Amino acid sequence: MHTRVSDDNRSGVITLLLLVAGGVCLLCVRATLGEEDASSGIEQTRTAMEKWVETRRIISQEKRDLTLAREMLNERIDLVEQEIASLWKKINEAKESIAEADKKRADMLEENDKLKHGSALLEETVASLEGRTRGLSSRLPEPIRERIKPLSQRLPVGRRLGVVSGGTFSECRGHPQRSKQIQP
Repeated sequence: MHTRVSDDNRSGVITLLLLVAGGVCLLCVRATLGEEDASSGIEQTRTAMEKWVETRRIISQEKRDLTLAREMLNERIDLVEQEIASLWKKINEAKESIAEADKKRADMLEENDKLKHGSALLEETVASLEGRTRGLSSRLPEPIRERIKPLSQRLPVGRRLGVVSGGTFSECRGHPQRSKQIQP
C-alpha cells in the first residue's frame, strides 16, 4: 500500500537528504584534503547549499502562490458564471413578459374589432328602427301623434348612432341641449 506524500513533505525530505549528502561530502573532502583546502571547500559547499535551500524555498513559495491564484481564479469564474445565469434568467423573464404583453395587445385589438363591428351593426339597426318609427308615427291617430310629437322630433333625420351617441347625457334623458357632436 502506497501513501501519498505532499509536495511540501517531499521537498523537506529531499532537502534533508541533500544536507546529509552534503555533510558526508564535506567529511570526505576534509579527510582527503588538507585543513586549509578543506575549509575553503567546506565554505564553497556551504554557500552552494545555502543557495540551493533558498532556491527551494522560492520554488515552494511560488507553488503556494500559484495554488492560491488558481483558487481565486476558479472562484471568480464561478461568480461570473452565476452572474451570467442570473442575466439569462432575467432575459427569459423579460421575453415572457414581452410575449404576455403582445398577447394582451392582440386580445385587445381583437376585442376592439368586435366592438367596432358591433357598433356598425347597432348603427344599422338604429337607422332601421328610426325609419320604421317615422313610418308608424304617420299612421297613428292625431291625438297620439301630438302627444309623441316632442319625442318624434328628436329622432335624427339622416343622422346615425355616432351623432346621437355623441350628444350629452342630458339629451338622452329628454333634455335637449346643444353640444358638440362627434362623427364616427
